[in-house]
Amino acid sequence: MLKNLPVHFADPAFREDALRGIGNTARRIDEMIGRLSALRQRPGFKPVEADLNQLVSEVLDRLEEMPHVELTTELQPLPGILADREQIQSVVTNLVVNARDALGSGGSICVRTEHTGGSVVLTVTDNGCG
Repeated sequence: MLKNLPVHFADPAFREDALRGIGNTARRIDEMIGRLSALRQRPGFKPVEADLNQLVSEVLDRLEEMPHVELTTELQPLPGILADREQIQSVVTNLVVNARDALGSGGSICVRTEHTGGSVVLTVTDNGCG
């Protein structure tokens, strides 16, 4: 895009698209740096009684809109779990953001929870290339 900018600079639609693309790339780089910094800090484990469905819902509510991505949730009734709220939310955020980044236009992400075999399970799937 930057290579084409000098050639198409007079086209307002191209400039607008270029600025949007550069802005999105800068935002993704900021998010990646934030995730990498969080990994380096190695926070202590602070387990509390938590509702995984609530934690997942809070993360999804905070995420920016994902244009051209279909996000579905299948949150089944779950028992409470003992977990570090911040770490679980960080994991869910990373999984959904990574899935979004791997998708092209028209992709889909599904976030699912279930209680099976005495375990609480979180699954994030996408139809991206990875």
